[in-house]
Amino acid sequence: MADLTSEEDLFRRILLWAVSYESQKAIEEDYPPELRTLRIRLSTAFPICTAQHVEGLLPPKQSKSWCVDFAAHRAFIYLPPTSDRGPVLPVIAIECDFRKDPVRVGLRLGWFAIEDNDPIAVGLRFECPEDAEGTHSYYHAQPITSFDRDGGHGLPVNGLWLPTKMPTIPVDARNSVQLLICALLSVYGLTLFESMRGQAFVARLGGLLAKAAFPHWRYTTPARVAAATAIGRVRPPKRKPASRRRRP
Repeated sequence: MADLTSEEDLFRRILLWAVSYESQKAIEEDYPPELRTLRIRLSTAFPICTAQHVEGLLPPKQSKSWCVDFAAHRAFIYLPPTSDRGPVLPVIAIECDFRKDPVRVGLRLGWFAIEDNDPIAVGLRFECPEDAEGTHSYYHAQPITSFDRDGGHGLPVNGLWLPTKMPTIPVDARNSVQLLICALLSVYGLTLFESMRGQAFVARLGGLLAKAAFPHWRYTTPARVAAATAIGRVRPPKRKPASRRRRP
């Protein structure tokens, strides 16, 4: 059984963090009640991926590189809610083939909300280059109407026409980890890195994000990681030296 490459390990750790972070948020009192209901409704069509699912689909030791379609395993990663006109619940489906060189990853991201008591959604897919010279020969994002290519996990777009072959929007990515970070940034902006504060893997992100245009260095340089890790640490109070009584 072989160890993971640095890219594989970081990709896996970010997904595990996302799953654990969302599951904690989902039980907090300020979680929007309408999204709590929506989360339960969606979980029938799009079962919630747990940390155990990620561990099983992307094992830390492997005899061969991963080639996994999370949607085919009915495992959808729910992300902490955000807001637009109202609360929005992001859900992501992962497809990855780490046997390829370069690695092939597809991230299908849906934003779910409620309108007239029914779920509605829009979605984008974030993908690696598909060839060397074609129209999709760069990291890109495109609209989607389903979490899979065959339409078996369709989004509730309510009859709205959406193109799925255009536009092909260039994405600031050069590897699978950077593509995953770009997808998460599209939901949370730079507050994503604030949410990751204190996570051990952040110290390793700088290498794979080195050429990114977005200002990750505010959070991933060694000095910033050390400062972020120190925040929240409570130093024990200094003990006052015991006073000595003078002998009479």
